[in-house]
Amino acid sequence: FTPLSAGAIGEIVRLQLDELSRRLAERGVTLDVSRAVIDHLAEKSADPKLGGRAVRARLTELVEVPLAKSLLASGMLGPQTVRLQVKRGSIALVCEHVK
Repeated sequence: FTPLSAGAIGEIVRLQLDELSRRLAERGVTLDVSRAVIDHLAEKSADPKLGGRAVRARLTELVEVPLAKSLLASGMLGPQTVRLQVKRGSIALVCEHVK
């Protein structure tokens, strides 16, 4: 098979984040993702042997697990917005309760 291009991996990242955003919206959480986060996840997911499967693993490791821990720690009280940003080479979560 032909390894995925960086653009294809970026598109898979975007689709996976869109799905996560839909699941969170059902619980009153809005996900705001910067382009830098998509690029960061695509770069971390680039593995010619795993292709698109690496995206799911990196998304779980770098976004979903930290996000779940953050939401549980906050008590998930009311609607909130979660912003994903890249800071110092890592994905940072910024949670804001919506009033």
